Amino acid sequence: LLLHLLRWLLLGLLITALAEPVYQVELPPESQTKTVRDIVMVVETSVSMGLEDYQVSGISATRLDAIKSVLDQFILGMRGNRFSLILYAESAYTLMPLTSDNHTTRLMLKRLRPYLAGRTDEAIGEALGLALKQTERATETTQNRVVVLISDGMTRDSRIPISEAINYAQGLNVPIYTIGVGGEQASADQREFSGLLYQTLEASPLKTIAEQTGGRYYRIGGREDLQAVLAQIDQTEGVEVPVTSAKFQWRSLVNELLVLSFGVFMLYFGWMQWVAKRLQREGV
Repeated sequence: LLLHLLRWLLLGLLITALAEPVYQVELPPESQTKTVRDIVMVVETSVSMGLEDYQVSGISATRLDAIKSVLDQFILGMRGNRFSLILYAESAYTLMPLTSDNHTTRLMLKRLRPYLAGRTDEAIGEALGLALKQTERATETTQNRVVVLISDGMTRDSRIPISEAINYAQGLNVPIYTIGVGGEQASADQREFSGLLYQTLEASPLKTIAEQTGGRYYRIGGREDLQAVLAQIDQTEGVEVPVTSAKFQWRSLVNELLVLSFGVFMLYFGWMQWVAKRLQREGV
């Protein structure tokens, strides 16, 4: 009788496991808000961004390579935000419109090269206009809107006056954070051989843009400074939005049923062996 019961129990457990039953598990309470932003990054790619006056992993790197390396980690660490990439030099282009696809944004970031939009930097006004236009389209969202301009200043007058971009930003209430890269003195040039004239940082226009739009100006002397600046912007800008999170989740019982089935099988097998030995002794 016990063997029959074990046999039917084992069969029932296996059939139940095949049905893949689940049970409900309550989750611990989580924060009901998260900080989200629309961040439009405007990056200069003129010839001066090819100057090697930065270090990445102990190796000399161009200004643009250092910027790309840090922005990559910045984007990676801020999932849930929307990013856009705009580059400029002689012309201005939207390399990536606002998107929450951080993986694609990081791939597009790798495409940044000096000369990609020309050699000189007179399109800074156009680039800021493109950036602000993207934030204007996002006014119906609850996300905070921020423009981050990374540049080594201006060597030529902007085709579109900077004052127009500032007025545009003020009307939209969008702060422009400006980040100055490069040395402020020619002595910062540590190159031994180069045919490219060293261009120092021209901070004055960047300070003006930041001050008049409610942002802040930062000057970075190295890759670590850029990381710190982006961390400050991360803490300064952002808006809390409600997050709907599940209060429970479903977990499968299959593993438990299979373990129990194995235990019943071993009991059944052991009992069969005991019965066989007993019958053998009685036969003798």
